[in-house]
Amino acid sequence: MPLTVSEPSGTARAGIVLLHEIWGVTDAIKDFTSCLAARGYITAAPHLYHRVGSPVVTDRVFNKARRYHDSLTAEGLSIDLESALEWTRAHGVRKVAVVGLHGGHHRALGGRQIENRGRGDLLRL
Repeated sequence: MPLTVSEPSGTARAGIVLLHEIWGVTDAIKDFTSCLAARGYITAAPHLYHRVGSPVVTDRVFNKARRYHDSLTAEGLSIDLESALEWTRAHGVRKVAVVGLHGGHHRALGGRQIENRGRGDLLRL
């Protein structure tokens, strides 16, 4: 799965998995990962639409974006989130937050919750 990543210049304070909004991994998402890295966070933004070619909707046509959103499955989201968490932790951070922008977290996860099972944050389906 493709990830857009940014790493801080020094030791990371923590990790962040950044879930994109309905439009995909836009320039704004890429800029935000860089901004977070500049503040000391290792950041990974998974391309949740990678199974349909990682499209980015730049014209803000909601119905077009909705088609890509509707291609998401609970199983695919679980795999993608776990992969992003593993990548982030493999880079030396113990604490990782999952953040969604502009409702992206709710749309992408369908209202599912993140829970801690001792080894880290997992998607509860």
